[in-house]
Amino acid sequence: MTFLQHLHMLARCWRYRLRSEAADLAELARLDLKGRTAIDIGANRGIYCYWLSKFVGPQGKVIGFELQPELHDALEGFKRRSSMRNVEVVMQGLSNKSGLIRIHRSHAGSTGACVIGETTASTTAEIPEGYGKLARLDDYCREHNIRNVAVIKCDVEGHERQVFEGAEETLRRHKPVLLFEAFNSLIEEDGLFDYLGSLGYAGYFFSEGKRYDAKQFKTAPFRRADCVHRNYFFTPTAEAQKLHPAAVRYSRSYPVSA
Repeated sequence: MTFLQHLHMLARCWRYRLRSEAADLAELARLDLKGRTAIDIGANRGIYCYWLSKFVGPQGKVIGFELQPELHDALEGFKRRSSMRNVEVVMQGLSNKSGLIRIHRSHAGSTGACVIGETTASTTAEIPEGYGKLARLDDYCREHNIRNVAVIKCDVEGHERQVFEGAEETLRRHKPVLLFEAFNSLIEEDGLFDYLGSLGYAGYFFSEGKRYDAKQFKTAPFRRADCVHRNYFFTPTAEAQKLHPAAVRYSRSYPVSA
């Protein structure tokens, strides 16, 4: 990453913090994350990794998962330029199954890339062109002895339920705060909110400076008529009850791929 590219990324980070996703980053900043572990699934170029690395502090750890090799390399470059020593970048995606899967994207490094279809077993160490490696977060945490998981951010273009199914043990054990992007249609089709509710989670989101219960996802305003996705926070139910009345008003929060 060149000096100018690094400056551009820092400018994007501050744009997210102060405008694009100000409410969500402000909510993360107020959590007690110092010395704990944050996981960024679908880390892209690293905007959330950048802020999470500051929120967890030098004694904490951020693990960023990125399936696309081009974005993985860009994130590694941003990490080095920004001296994010507490960030580990992993070139794989997460799901409820392990294996190889085809990446559907319009171009290399596409922010709208997604995975569709069944996983296939990996018979070689090399990953075929156009494919990516998937794993279950539970398996990764067990194999790498990951502890004290405080927050999981997830932006995987409609694959959220599969990711959380593969992380069920981690959610039950650590009870991390979840921040994820979701499409309205998939909330109902996949039963995403109901699934998280069965694990003891309740959700909320911010829209135009106000906080809403996740159940209001159909009626709360979007920033434009054709926008059908937004970011949601889900927290363990007991904590969610304590947080429920929201008197604080934040800046507008628009879901933008990081």
